[in-house]
Amino acid sequence: MKRFLYASAVVLAFAACGGDKEVLHMQNVDTAELHVTPTEIQISGKKLWLKLNVANATNGTLMIQRDQIVAHLPNGQTLTRAIAKGGYGWGYAYVDTHQPYIIPPGAMHPLNVEYEEQGFKWKDIPSVQIDFAGAATINGQPVAVPAFVVQR
Repeated sequence: MKRFLYASAVVLAFAACGGDKEVLHMQNVDTAELHVTPTEIQISGKKLWLKLNVANATNGTLMIQRDQIVAHLPNGQTLTRAIAKGGYGWGYAYVDTHQPYIIPPGAMHPLNVEYEEQGFKWKDIPSVQIDFAGAATINGQPVAVPAFVVQR
């Protein structure tokens, strides 16, 4: 009986810990200049978390300013990147300096951004458009990156 109660408590604890995460999907974004590949996209708590890889496909230096990547909701609301002041995200401790990423020619770099609920619940949003406009430059020149859709 004790084993049954212990096993039940463990199952309930695991269910409680992982029950509020929802995994979402997006297509890769491929241009002549860069490639954006999702590795993990989820809603957890009050945040939409995007874990991406960005590859520089040029001979120039790619700069990504994460604070310029915005999310557009279907209702027209635009969200800027959440201000992370350090803590735990993606299962590890971090300190977010909000500095741009510099990606050399032919290199790839992980890119993580998060967006917080602002007067809505993520569970009520069927899709969100992520917009890199103004966030990517190569050798100081803006790069056109098509917006991509994150959806359930």
